[in-house]
Amino acid sequence: MRERLVVAYSPLVKYVAGRTAAGLPPHVEEADLISYGLTGLINAIERFELSREIKFETYAITRIRGAIIDEAALRAKGRPISRAAVGDHPKVAERIRAMRAKGKTYQAIADTLNKDE
Repeated sequence: MRERLVVAYSPLVKYVAGRTAAGLPPHVEEADLISYGLTGLINAIERFELSREIKFETYAITRIRGAIIDEAALRAKGRPISRAAVGDHPKVAERIRAMRAKGKTYQAIADTLNKDE
């Protein structure tokens, strides 16, 4: 059953990975992001609760995006952003994009987020 759900929702992973790739450096491969996202999809399938009255797609997108961002941060060049600094805060990706728009390097962003922990 889980395998069928993974196959059925894998286009959602590709979609989220493509959207997420737009905010990452060009050396990050979309195929890697899809791989990270599949982990998030499997996690979403295992943890989804019908009683929460939320669409599965909505829940899965959040888990997929989170898995992609977490794994990309762990594999980032230089010192990775710590999970404690990122936590479950939904605005971290937005904060990182804002810092990049101001011209900060990924290393400077990682240093800033690690100081905030």
